[in-house]
Amino acid sequence: MVQHAMRPFVPRTTKDYTTYLRGRYYGASKARAVSKRISFATNKRGPGRRPHLEFAFQHNDTQPIIHHGIVTLVQPTGEEVKFHIYVKNHKYLPVNGIVGLWSVPGWKGDILVMRKGQKEEKEFVGMRSDDEDLADAVVDQYVLFLVT
Repeated sequence: MVQHAMRPFVPRTTKDYTTYLRGRYYGASKARAVSKRISFATNKRGPGRRPHLEFAFQHNDTQPIIHHGIVTLVQPTGEEVKFHIYVKNHKYLPVNGIVGLWSVPGWKGDILVMRKGQKEEKEFVGMRSDDEDLADAVVDQYVLFLVT
């Protein structure tokens, strides 16, 4: 008897495709913060983009839960810049030396920062080169509030 492998079921209404945006990654296994391409599921008909966080973070077997927050930074010019911050924190994860140098010695876990768009339909936008310093300042100032 011959058995045929079944194709995976994909509903015809699904219009997702993958796009990539730049984010700032503070990994426990990294020596410094790095810019990283993050993949997103984007729907042509539906609202916005959804990041594939399970591919961005490491140690998914130790800690699969990722916490999320939005931080608004007001620049001296009065312009507001918003960032999505994703945090993975667990006592069995490696110590994050990047964050430990700034404000929280011995903190364990990874952080990903993505820039939030100005309009609601653009929930995420790619980070520009000048956003990296702002993201560093946000992580330095607010990491205590995000992990507690």
